[in-house]
Amino acid sequence: MLVLSRRVKEQLVIGEDTVITVQKIAGNRITLTIQAPSEVRVRRGELNHRECTRQRAEKPNNKKRLAAPAAGSVPADQTHVAVASRPLA
Repeated sequence: MLVLSRRVKEQLVIGEDTVITVQKIAGNRITLTIQAPSEVRVRRGELNHRECTRQRAEKPNNKKRLAAPAAGSVPADQTHVAVASRPLA
């Protein structure tokens, strides 16, 4: 990750043809202009996150579900229970 400080009217150049310019800084708000080719998609991070979440929710679940064994079909010595004292990461 790259962290940069910029002042009003200073620019960032990304690649050959994308330029971000700081237009205004007021308190904790910053106004930017972004010049990029029309094929480059530019959107706010929270909208991107929301879109990714929506796409994941719409994606069909292709995983096959395993049928639960019938009661009594698994010998008691072959069953296991795992207990976690904290959430697993």
